[in-house]
Amino acid sequence: MILIKKILFEIIKLILFILIWWGMATISEWQMPLKSRPVTQTEFFRFCVLVDGKIQSQSLQDYKKGQDVLCHTPVPDDGNGWFNYKYYFDITPAQTYRLISYADSPADPYIYHYRIENQEIVPIDVQYGGLMNQMAAWFYGLILTMILWAVGYRLYLRYFRQPERPSVR
Repeated sequence: MILIKKILFEIIKLILFILIWWGMATISEWQMPLKSRPVTQTEFFRFCVLVDGKIQSQSLQDYKKGQDVLCHTPVPDDGNGWFNYKYYFDITPAQTYRLISYADSPADPYIYHYRIENQEIVPIDVQYGGLMNQMAAWFYGLILTMILWAVGYRLYLRYFRQPERPSVR
């Protein structure tokens, strides 16, 4: 019976450690913004167009004003293409759009952020580094969890542990 209690206690400690680690990693990730860079080479900037009701990514160099249908609302992607894209519409006064490329692969996605004014694409920035941020956040979360775990264990030993009773012979 004592062995079962010890094993159960160790399992509960492990689950608690993992939950604290997840919480610390999430907090760390919130504190780490994506890297942004201004758009200097517009020929490589990509945006969303609809071709036969499907999302296609197109560069500014290939854009034909008036001929290509721009995405103005989020459209579900069927996932049949080699490169999958996720498309977001940010509800802000500026009405900005985001196209996330390589959304289904382990590659680090690029997030193209732009605005549409009179059927003209106005690039805002390109964000990248999301997967590296997540990996670093999980690593920092592990370090923070280990520190928090050590402090919590010391507090437990100091304030909550039952004093040992002398054995009576």
